[in-house]
Amino acid sequence: MAILGACDLSASLSVAVRLAARRPNIKSEVKSAIDTPLLTRIIRCLTIKTMTTPADFHVPKELSRQDVLLTAARQYPTLDASALETFFALVRLSADLQAALQAHFSRYKISSGRFVVLITLEFGTLADDAGPCELADHIGVTRATMTGLLDGLERDGLIARVDHPEDRRRMKVMLTTAGKRYLDKILPDHFRRQSAVMAKLSAGERRQLIQLLRKVGQGLPALREA
Repeated sequence: MAILGACDLSASLSVAVRLAARRPNIKSEVKSAIDTPLLTRIIRCLTIKTMTTPADFHVPKELSRQDVLLTAARQYPTLDASALETFFALVRLSADLQAALQAHFSRYKISSGRFVVLITLEFGTLADDAGPCELADHIGVTRATMTGLLDGLERDGLIARVDHPEDRRRMKVMLTTAGKRYLDKILPDHFRRQSAVMAKLSAGERRQLIQLLRKVGQGLPALREA
């Protein structure tokens, strides 16, 4: 299932600035996001990237109490109770965020994977003549997955695959007028809801959160290494 990942700059809320500049009709609706540069930086660490969640990945709804962790630490001397308590809280929030995002995109009747394609075509850094292979590499999915995403979007009339103007062996992918209208319709609400997630944090807390998330990210190799 396509979900939202973290710490990738491919499709962040920073596009709100360019969106407002290019689409004056919705400038006021994304003003709160634009007026808060720190929020843009936060969303860069909560950006959209398609990935697959293993079917057997489960997260307990209730966090382990500190006294339980301390008891476990007495049995396993290498256990750091404070580190595990923090880790469990982060994993629980990540699972809740993913579930919320799935509900969020179902509101727009689109998968996050298809949304990534649309917003990359509109605001990404790819060349105007980018084709399916370039899109797949840029977003970080297999070419087979990209074909499926493009098939659905083209069926809905939101994108078109057309012959490359200079190379008949290639195709380029482009947003249709309907695709642009669709983004104009959903993006103000999309940005507003993302901004609301961070609303309880002060500017200083947002800066601190970004720094802390980066530090946590530096520790991920400990889970990946053999």
